[in-house]
Amino acid sequence: MASERQTREHIRHAFRAFDKSGRGRLGRDGVCLAMTAVLGYEPSRVDVAVVLGLPLDAPAGELQSATVSEDTFVSYMSDKMARMDVSARAADAFDALASASGLGYLTKENCQAALDALGVSTLLELVTADAPGSAVGAPFISLDDVFAEADLDDDGRITRADFLLLASRAAAQTM
Repeated sequence: MASERQTREHIRHAFRAFDKSGRGRLGRDGVCLAMTAVLGYEPSRVDVAVVLGLPLDAPAGELQSATVSEDTFVSYMSDKMARMDVSARAADAFDALASASGLGYLTKENCQAALDALGVSTLLELVTADAPGSAVGAPFISLDDVFAEADLDDDGRITRADFLLLASRAAAQTM
């Protein structure tokens, strides 16, 4: 896993590769290319508009003429990459926990047994392992907290979708 500094340097390198004028600014096309280089897939129109600081319903002409500075681009993409990293770890954590029980969902009992088998004490520890600044002011520490937040239909089960939503909300609160 890349460090935060390495991630930021990778993003800066991508920005500079597409800053053909050397002015430290990218337009829509450069943003699309740099984001594709960083993410590995073409960004949505929404992502591009947000990076450029435009409203989501900005007219095409405004989107075409807008630019973004290197620092703004690096900041936005660093945050996006951190959120993606947490989502990937959360998906891996759920899969590890659910596969231990073979049920495809979590209950408090099978979740605690799986955590014990994996050698971690909390879901947060599993999801944020090796994350920079992880667990600082982090919510949802106990299984009771997790289930109170994620088990909205109160059936004692958390599905993969519920777990990923919970993890993304927890990550947003700690970033």
